Amino acid sequence: MLQNVKRPINVVIIPGSRHTKKEYWYPQLANSLREEGLEVLYPHFPLLPFQTLTNWETTLRHHEGRFTDKTIFVGHSLGGRFLFKYLEKRRAGAAILVSAPYQAEIENWRRQLSGSLGGRILIALWQQTNGTFFEEPVNWKAIKQNVNKIHLFYSTYDLFIPKTHLIEIQKMLAGEIHWIENGRHLDVDLERIPELTATVLKIYREITSSHPEGQSRGVEH
Repeated sequence: MLQNVKRPINVVIIPGSRHTKKEYWYPQLANSLREEGLEVLYPHFPLLPFQTLTNWETTLRHHEGRFTDKTIFVGHSLGGRFLFKYLEKRRAGAAILVSAPYQAEIENWRRQLSGSLGGRILIALWQQTNGTFFEEPVNWKAIKQNVNKIHLFYSTYDLFIPKTHLIEIQKMLAGEIHWIENGRHLDVDLERIPELTATVLKIYREITSSHPEGQSRGVEH
């Protein structure tokens, strides 16, 4: 049943693991969209050792009254994995998945993260933190039914997320693929992704022209 929503949130940005409010391209994306008049939610999610699927869901629960079936969700890395589970139960205008993992690559990630103290702590706490995002299988069919548009942004060379992840996700969800010539996990030293900003604005204009503002279908059960 549709219901009116005052000041609906247009875009929700879900960051990756161990993020801070000033990292990567997240602030630039949020600021650029706000300059265009969009209502953007860029919340601070619990960090280690409280970085769990349940705690992240609780963070968004406080804002769900302002989500509509046109809200655009942008999830980077672990944030993309979070969206797989979150959007099983909620309608959305679009999901933009940036370097999202199809499955856990724990041995590979252990090797990649071994060079930093923060990385070693993450691996040591894996089972009770990031591992919770991978415990249950993804209901891909439900996501396709709930989400109107899907876009996939991936680096041409990512040590954390092999191209096979994108191939499997695309099989399950379809969606438009955007390759970014970056050579990393679309994170370190990347302060903006112009194509991502342009895609969010394009989707926003498409979905807001197709049905009226301020309506929501709420959570699907």
